[in-house]
This record gives sequence, C-alpha cells and structure tokens, in this order.
Amino acid sequence: MNRLKRKVLGTKSRGREFPLKAWDDEDFRTMSRAKFVLCPRGDYPWTYRFFEAAMCGATPLVEEPSGLYANFRFRDINTPTRDAAEHNFSVCLNLLTVPTPVLEREVQQLLKAA
Repeated sequence: MNRLKRKVLGTKSRGREFPLKAWDDEDFRTMSRAKFVLCPRGDYPWTYRFFEAAMCGATPLVEEPSGLYANFRFRDINTPTRDAAEHNFSVCLNLLTVPTPVLEREVQQLLKAA
C-alpha cells in the first residue's frame, strides 16, 4: 500500500490590492483541500494567509506566532499542535458570522427605518 500522500505547493497569482484580492476561487478551493497551509510572515508580524487557511479548514503553518492568533490552533517550528482545523473553523464561524436570529432582527430594524 502506497503511504505517500499528495503534496501540492502553490503560489498566488493575485496581489493584495482590491479588487484582485477580493476573492480567488481557485486559491480557496485548493486551501480547502489542504491539511496544512504555509503562512509566511509578510510586511507585518501576522499574515492574512493565516486567516484564509483557518477559514478553509486547514492548519496554518507559521514562522512565528502573533498575538492575533491567540484563539486559534496552528503549527510553528516551536509548538506543534494537533486537531487545529476544526477548532480554527469554529473560531472563524464565531468571529466572522452573524447568527440567523440576529441577522433577521437587524434586517427588520432596517426595513422599519426605511
């Protein structure tokens, strides 16, 4: 039985400037199939790739931790962590989504004000 797993190393063809960075469907599909995503540090001590990886269900691999990663599980060269993908998706779900009842209430208030 072949125990080797498929490895994919990709690069992004789009930059950070809107509207090019607004959404890259192919990039997000690739990350959603990944177990780990490399998240190299860029111009800041954090990287947006970390949050993209978490939203896609992959475990971010970072060079060094950032305070912005405090509630997430990730891997770096000093502190490997297991079972990070489900935890990170849950954190993203809580931080980046609005519960349906809250959304409905807000929409009703907007309609009343119109």
